[in-house]
Amino acid sequence: MNSRKTRPLLVWIVSILLLLMALSQVTSHTLILLLDPSIQSPQVRAVAGSWSAFDRLAPYLLAGLLIVSTLLLFLMRRRAIAWYSAYLVFVLFTTLQQAATTSWLEVFNSRALLAGLVQLGLFALVLGYMIWLGRRGELS
Repeated sequence: MNSRKTRPLLVWIVSILLLLMALSQVTSHTLILLLDPSIQSPQVRAVAGSWSAFDRLAPYLLAGLLIVSTLLLFLMRRRAIAWYSAYLVFVLFTTLQQAATTSWLEVFNSRALLAGLVQLGLFALVLGYMIWLGRRGELS
């Protein structure tokens, strides 16, 4: 018999989706920063123009945290919970900070904030799944 545990299908799905999300976040943010502003929409120019150095670096830090926590989840490591929790706290902080200090809320209205909070809710479900895996002894 093979004593090695199999990786749950949902871990595969969540890991793939989170990695794709991190890569798309880095790609889209890099394009906003590097593309000629004249080809960007006025809304994007307005938001990008109001960014501080922190606002420019935060998506890369978030993507790094997400990639590390996702790889730890895929490897079925308990440390994934702590890394993903740090990611969630940082997402909440940056969302609220950008809503307060940049013009994205004015440009895209309160639906952008609502979308960010819904995204946080989905991320919280993933954290709940990780915690559930940990309590079942699936994470080492």
